[in-house]
Amino acid sequence: MKVLRRVLPRALGAELTVDAGESGELRLVAASGAVAALLRQRGSDLMSALAREGLECTAIRVVVQPRPTAGVERKTHAIQWDESASQALSKLCGTLPDGPLKAAVGRLLRRH
Repeated sequence: MKVLRRVLPRALGAELTVDAGESGELRLVAASGAVAALLRQRGSDLMSALAREGLECTAIRVVVQPRPTAGVERKTHAIQWDESASQALSKLCGTLPDGPLKAAVGRLLRRH
């Protein structure tokens, strides 16, 4: 609904869909739990905005329905480790004072 999109921040409005509920109830479908929590906090503001526009709404019900991510491909990159990276870390390890950071860099060098 355009009224809700005007009242809500743009990023929040893009993360929901509106369904007609039962007997005057407005059903907002949120894409995540965080979005649903924000919508619940703004419930009274949303009811007031709808009333100002002349739309009758007895209740707002917020439900979470995550969007499917099956088609989304996550990029994975192999760590690019070459001689220049080893040299730079060796140089760094030589300049660090004894402590946990130097030990961690040393372990990293031994593994590669």
